[in-house]
Amino acid sequence: MERTLQSMASPNMKTRIAAVDDLQTYLARHAVSSRDEAACLCEAIHKSLKDANYKVCAGALAALAVAVLGAPDCFTASLVHPLLPAAFDRLGDAKSPVRDSGRDLFIALMRSSVVGAHELVGKESPAWRHKNWRVREETLRIVERAFRELAGEIASGDLNLGVKLVVPVAVTTLEDREPAVREAAICALVAAAPSAGGDMLRLLQKHGSIRPGQMKELAARLEGDSGGGNGFGGGSNRV
Repeated sequence: MERTLQSMASPNMKTRIAAVDDLQTYLARHAVSSRDEAACLCEAIHKSLKDANYKVCAGALAALAVAVLGAPDCFTASLVHPLLPAAFDRLGDAKSPVRDSGRDLFIALMRSSVVGAHELVGKESPAWRHKNWRVREETLRIVERAFRELAGEIASGDLNLGVKLVVPVAVTTLEDREPAVREAAICALVAAAPSAGGDMLRLLQKHGSIRPGQMKELAARLEGDSGGGNGFGGGSNRV
């Protein structure tokens, strides 16, 4: 793997693209074996996240997600924290493959408990203060996906992603100036509803900032009515 990591820093773009592809293949077959190896991987990934080529960035994010899930005990928050700002930036990338890989990484970090959900999607997450609106949208999509795909882990307590953690940030983003962010907030709240045990509307009603039209729309969506326009200012129903 060492030679592959070195190739990722090559001045030749094709070499870097081939290197991240080779890294993903290697990590799919071989788990990271030590924290020293994990540290070298994180350092190389961090540099690749600043690459101008989207294939390098997407591949680097995907490789780290595979590595974290394959050997979670080798990764610590202190190893991953330095690259998180760049990973958040890539959630706002113009290329969808990069954003897709970014979502995969954040789900992997939460699923493996390498980084706490409160740091990634809670009110302290840098996503909510990011100048790029796509970062806010994609972070809400991560919340939606986590509640849909990891419901078992959430219910058992293996994943500390409580409804009360995400409701405040989702409610705040209902007033975002970007329609896509508002739509993502709706989807996140609807996805989280089953984990609320039927209390989602009560939790939402505690927030006086939700406009009556918004609350009506949320109630309809929670009941499974996804047709027609919405009181959050539109936006597509992309999942």
